[in-house]
Amino acid sequence: MAAAVVTTQPLAGQYNDLLPGQGNARLPVAPFDTKQEALQTALNRIKSLYGGGYLRGLKKINTGNLSKGSSNEIVNYQVRVGNQTVKFTLRINFHNLIKITNSNRCMKAAGVCDDLADHLVRRNNEGETIYEIVYKERPQDTYLHAPAIRRQGYTQEEFLQQIVGNEQNWHKANEFGLSPQLYYYGYIKDGPNLRMCTINEMFTSNLHDFLNKIITPSTIVDGNDPLEPSLQFMLYHTVAQQLYDLFSGMARNMKTICFDIKPENIVIRYDEDEHGMPINNNNLVVKLIDWDADWCKQYNHYTIDDSYIDASVSLMMIVMATFFYQRYQYNFLKNFIRSLPATRAFLQNPAHGIVASYHENDTYNKMLEIFFGNDTFFIFMAQHYFHFDYDVFRYMYTYSLMLNRFDTYSGGLSGGGSKKINNKKTQKKKQRKKTIKKIKINNKKTGKNKMKKIKLKKIKK
Repeated sequence: MAAAVVTTQPLAGQYNDLLPGQGNARLPVAPFDTKQEALQTALNRIKSLYGGGYLRGLKKINTGNLSKGSSNEIVNYQVRVGNQTVKFTLRINFHNLIKITNSNRCMKAAGVCDDLADHLVRRNNEGETIYEIVYKERPQDTYLHAPAIRRQGYTQEEFLQQIVGNEQNWHKANEFGLSPQLYYYGYIKDGPNLRMCTINEMFTSNLHDFLNKIITPSTIVDGNDPLEPSLQFMLYHTVAQQLYDLFSGMARNMKTICFDIKPENIVIRYDEDEHGMPINNNNLVVKLIDWDADWCKQYNHYTIDDSYIDASVSLMMIVMATFFYQRYQYNFLKNFIRSLPATRAFLQNPAHGIVASYHENDTYNKMLEIFFGNDTFFIFMAQHYFHFDYDVFRYMYTYSLMLNRFDTYSGGLSGGGSKKINNKKTQKKKQRKKTIKKIKINNKKTGKNKMKKIKLKKIKK
């Protein structure tokens, strides 16, 4: 999702108050005037990582969808280092992270700086935490009212701390092997603006394009798995395990939970066979490429012990599974999630329901605590991406246990006993049963009725 924006007073040299060792000192390195300077820094890093020697044959490469991004300008390169070819990706954010203006430094939320705001208040509306900004130059009843402002309702200091958090997240993720190899992190000048720039090892595809390559709507016709066994094994075992390891590394090593973990933010590297299909071998690797601190946040209290870590990881897996169920009608994480300790405990005693006030499994209770926590963003992201208006956790957990809309499981979407999740097919079946029952009752009351019997016969077909 788009980064928030901050504006700042023009000083001598414009950016000097944010540079290392100066004023606020929030930027990790001095910004470059051009992306060519960032590129040269990355090449020096590549040279040191891959054994030195001469760099030669630097060129841009076209990789189709990898050249596109919702929030970034993306350019892919390759260069020869000694006897090997290194491919890497340069990303420059479309959105201005910092802008130099004539106004006071202020947080820019949804296009309006809060130095114009009369007050910034936090309110609770039907259980949902929101912010309202009321502007001085407008009537008191005119205000921006949206859950989206929740993450943007920062003070100046909080936003400047986020700049530091961005850098720390990217470098920690690189240190623990959770992101593609990082060759450069910093900023590029663009007139009065600064844009964030990262240069990473290039991967084959993002997970969204990868799944669209092997799964098409025409292959989803029933609850049976439409893929051939080799692809099933690759998804159900290799990719699923790597996603779990990725999220586990976040929570255990970085003490971090990431909320914007959509398939477009997951990248995958793999070899291809002669038909261009992925090969399941040791070269298949899954990483995350969005580590910005607005959506990847450190939570020491939610990663304090193994049960909290398991709960945090399980929730991130459930988010990904819901994406796979809704977007692709192919949730290959279902078996993995069913094997999680919290899920096994739930499936063994579904009478508790999915949102029970108490469950004997400690991890399950902690999942509920984190999901509904006032300091987390699972509910916001679920409403943003999945458009759930209510029962958010129940629907997500339920979808995470099924392959597609034809699949079912025994559990409590409504909170008790065995019940199948409602979908169009089951709703039509229920409606047919009700109609048939009603016609039978009417026929019994009125005697033989040819019209109703004919109608009943047609319905049964």
